[in-house]
Amino acid sequence: MEKQGYVIRLSEKETDFLSGITQRGDVPEKTKTRARILLACHEKGCGQKTRLSEIAEALGVSRTTVQNVRADYKEGGCEYALCNKQSLIKCKGKTMETPHSFAEKLREMIKEEPPEGREKWSVRLLCAECEKRGYAKHVAVGTMFKILKENGITL
Repeated sequence: MEKQGYVIRLSEKETDFLSGITQRGDVPEKTKTRARILLACHEKGCGQKTRLSEIAEALGVSRTTVQNVRADYKEGGCEYALCNKQSLIKCKGKTMETPHSFAEKLREMIKEEPPEGREKWSVRLLCAECEKRGYAKHVAVGTMFKILKENGITL
């Protein structure tokens, strides 16, 4: 018999948010999968022993992935559990930027004038400014390049 792990009890607002994520076309597949895991854990019943392997098999992921998403939800809530851990964005506190909202903040920042003494925005300058504004604790230059490319943002 497998251990229960973390019981996922989603609010109606969280359920609606996650359902919307799974249906959007502009959301990465990994984020959609994480949303489906949270919904499946919630739907299997609160307080009942849910077999991780059943959820993993139904969604085509490993048991470890299900365990990690559940642990992430317990640690920081819905948005934290959806965040792509492969990126090196370490966001402020327990609330983590979703990749889409982080890209929107970058777009807005690039429209602004660069800091005094700079003619234009550079990738390194964007990383430093994101950290300064509290959007992230640290953003690696390579990660910033990836975010800009994936979201079609040009400097």
